[in-house]
Amino acid sequence: MYKLKEKPEDFYVEEIPDFELVEKGKYSLFILEKKNWNTYDVIKKLSKILRINEKYFNIAGIKDKNAVTKQYFSVHNLDPKRLKNIKIKDVEIKFIGFIRERLRLGQLKGNNFKIVVRNVDKKVEKIDFIENYFDEQRFGSENVDNGLKILKGNFERKLSNRMLRFYIGSYQSYLFNQVLSKYLGDKGFKVKYSKGEFRFLDKKIKNFKMPIVGYNTVFDNDEIRNFYFEFMKKDNVKISDFRILGSKEISSKGDLRDIIVELKDLKVKYEDCKGILEFSLPPGSYATLVVKKMFGKFYKS
Repeated sequence: MYKLKEKPEDFYVEEIPDFELVEKGKYSLFILEKKNWNTYDVIKKLSKILRINEKYFNIAGIKDKNAVTKQYFSVHNLDPKRLKNIKIKDVEIKFIGFIRERLRLGQLKGNNFKIVVRNVDKKVEKIDFIENYFDEQRFGSENVDNGLKILKGNFERKLSNRMLRFYIGSYQSYLFNQVLSKYLGDKGFKVKYSKGEFRFLDKKIKNFKMPIVGYNTVFDNDEIRNFYFEFMKKDNVKISDFRILGSKEISSKGDLRDIIVELKDLKVKYEDCKGILEFSLPPGSYATLVVKKMFGKFYKS
């Protein structure tokens, strides 16, 4: 049985930025290096210390808690000197410069990873692509159920819009995974996870963008549409439910997501019953799926 994330240091991720610094701008840009911290928990902590509303903090990506991560965040009209003397355990913050516009989710060229997989006693084949599922980090224990409740109008408004959107996104991600797994059928091999099973392929198929369903979704593939409606019917959810009445901020138009993504610069070495992987992925793709695809065929997680 292989082990992943036995220590935070076993999982390192660094964002590859996609923005330009300017001499003067409304947004201060910082590098956040953290260990054993959820990204939003750090933002919440900083918001409280600085007495600045959380909505003025923006990130390009959400990073795992049980990891060592290096990412960027921006704050509107913040004097960088205010962060100079802030001390938070296992958190380091460094001012980089100014940008004209706030950071947006996905505003990255990608992410670099270095991952240690333990309890590995034999070499496995390298891979050059993964099926672009959402992984466990997206779901938690109740995130999908909370998203479903919000869509049905059964939620408390004391939650921030950010969290409401996050829960809805978790449900959308769950649907995406279900549909993608069913679309891939009985090809390749499967690996179980908390919300079902990942279907992984041995041979790459042609990539296309599949909908992440929302109120504006238009299906151009009948098979994908039918799969979506099948799973949504089980939950008594309709396309129109993603338009939250009276709340434009948390309504979701939907999006598109590649079903296949390529790994870049994969390097693998083995030592002392460990597999050490280094590679890059596009923003929004999950490095943990690389491990599950490479090792899940031969080891039980």
